[in-house]
Amino acid sequence: MIFDTYTPQMAEVHIKAIMQLMKEGTPREHIAKHLNLRDIDELVSIAKARLTSKKTAKEYYMMEDDLRFATNEVVAEYRAKRLACNTLVDIGCGVGIQTLAFARTCKRVIAVDIDARKVRYALENAKKHDINNVEFVHGDGLKVLETLKKADAIFVDPERAPEEDVRDIAKSFRPNLLTLIKTASKVSPNIAIELPPQIREVPFDCEKEYTSFNHELNRLTVYLGSLKKADRSAVVLPGRHVLQPGTEGVLQNSGALSYLYEVDPAVAKAGLTPALADGRTFLYSEERDILLTSDTLRTSPYFKARYEIVEAVPNKFEKIMEVLKWENAGSVVLRAKIDPRSYWAERKQYEKHLKGDKCCHVFIFKHEALVCRKLPVSELC
Repeated sequence: MIFDTYTPQMAEVHIKAIMQLMKEGTPREHIAKHLNLRDIDELVSIAKARLTSKKTAKEYYMMEDDLRFATNEVVAEYRAKRLACNTLVDIGCGVGIQTLAFARTCKRVIAVDIDARKVRYALENAKKHDINNVEFVHGDGLKVLETLKKADAIFVDPERAPEEDVRDIAKSFRPNLLTLIKTASKVSPNIAIELPPQIREVPFDCEKEYTSFNHELNRLTVYLGSLKKADRSAVVLPGRHVLQPGTEGVLQNSGALSYLYEVDPAVAKAGLTPALADGRTFLYSEERDILLTSDTLRTSPYFKARYEIVEAVPNKFEKIMEVLKWENAGSVVLRAKIDPRSYWAERKQYEKHLKGDKCCHVFIFKHEALVCRKLPVSELC
């Protein structure tokens, strides 16, 4: 590990030098030869993570694989404010991005991870960002919880495989979540757990909070004890818009009207699309329940995108092409259930016949297709 070889100051000098070489286009293998440093692979990985990270505005010690699982800073700050308290225990702290956010809203944080390298990175990240109210512990989360008497809240980010066909509460996570909840409840009933948003079933009483960032589904956090505010909720960041069950209306099916709206994925995943019913917005089709429609243009922070419907036509290639040519389209974005491996081939079947300069979005359903113009982001809300 780099901190066994270099002081943090010297490690930082080497990382900055590598970042500069990368910016100049120097290949990875040439960097190793040029600098002839110990732990070069680790240093290069940290440099690459800093250059490619879209999750953080600040600089951290983390490798490329750490970056893959790192919490977006905006998400971390939101959760830290929701969990603000005196003493918080962070199980599975990783390299510490969420931990440092907790440290800014809590008086004391106990951060635990079973990976010694990550704990050391988290410690150095805390020093780098002038955080001094965190106690870092290298150890098994369950065993550490057994040594604690009381805390105000416990946050858990359990270890799991990068990908699984089916996520299972009882089998997919380490520590075992059901055992962990039982152990953690003796320290505090107020527990928050990060889970993959694609998980199908959460078999305990909690609030399921789905979070999106820039209208992309980002996190599922479940809250137990007094942290639970509702059965389910959706948070749209960075605007901090929160949607919970309330006086949901009934979304009637209307077919295509004048405008089409894509619901934010956090709202859809939380099953809160009906909360957007206002008497003037309707469900386009039950075939895809994330699409709403209206006669007059609507605005909402819970819309991912808005479109003006040019024309609804039968789902036939020649009918769609007639509208695209009339619109002077040159490119299309296909919105259909298409195998990702064949998407570009399908798209080229349309575009090879087009000579215009406009881009149209084509939503394709079983019997109908909607040719649309996407409205600019500045008009969204």
